[in-house]
Amino acid sequence: MEVQAARAEIDALKADNQGFSNNISGLKSEIKSDINSLRNDLKILNVKNATLNKKHSLFERKISYLNSLMIEYEQASYANKIRLSNIPFSETEDIFSLIKIIGEFIGCTVVESDIDFSYRLKLKRLMPLPPIIIKFVRKEMKNKFFSLFWAKKESINTNLFFATKLDNPKKIYISEDMGRETTSYLVEEEDSQPMLIRNGNDFVQFGYDIATDLEECSSFATGDETETDEVLTHQIGKPSKKRKFKRSQSCKISEFLKPSLPNVKPTLPSPLTTNPNLPSTSSVKPKQDLVTPLPKND
Repeated sequence: MEVQAARAEIDALKADNQGFSNNISGLKSEIKSDINSLRNDLKILNVKNATLNKKHSLFERKISYLNSLMIEYEQASYANKIRLSNIPFSETEDIFSLIKIIGEFIGCTVVESDIDFSYRLKLKRLMPLPPIIIKFVRKEMKNKFFSLFWAKKESINTNLFFATKLDNPKKIYISEDMGRETTSYLVEEEDSQPMLIRNGNDFVQFGYDIATDLEECSSFATGDETETDEVLTHQIGKPSKKRKFKRSQSCKISEFLKPSLPNVKPTLPSPLTTNPNLPSTSSVKPKQDLVTPLPKND
């Protein structure tokens, strides 16, 4: 009886062990299947990761390229601004009419649609004749106006705006407006032909080759483009609000281009009247730019 009972227990243990063995074999198969599935998933993820890395690298290059284009377009847009200095000031002046008088004299027809905005800087004690800032809609028109003005720069003075000639008329100066946004338009360069020299450093002008004119880069005049605190007059005719800001290092470049003016406000005839005896506007061959544009950095 005892032997039979022992055999029965052994048979029961064998059955249990066989069940455990079958369960372990099933688990091994499942684990192997899961591992193979994970390996396949990892291979797929590695392929997708490599594809994403390539796309990421491509997007980074595209973003860098787009950022460079934004900088170029922004600089080209601000390059459409010029500054006219020593133009007589009047409380009831019409800035566009002053621009038109100069345009007729130099042989450049200017209409209101050619100008994005124009305004005169704030009147100051040390600057009795604040410069006039003009932003053209098209770069082509700005370059034409600038070149024709430069060709006749020696004969352009304040007598253009008065019927009665002055004995000692002031010369009118033109320059590209080197405002706050255009500080990056100049870069320091050693052993070069400088556009301007400031504190012993030579600065040259960046050149960007833009395929088309920026017709839709219009921006409303805020006065922040200048070194002054507010806009005095606006071409559109809307009253300008005072805009305060701190002077920055970029203002020094702008101040370099200011003409030297006395502290005493000159006495000029008023009101401003158009001179009916303007010289005939003969054709003038535009002069090439004074500064050779630098090649674009890669």
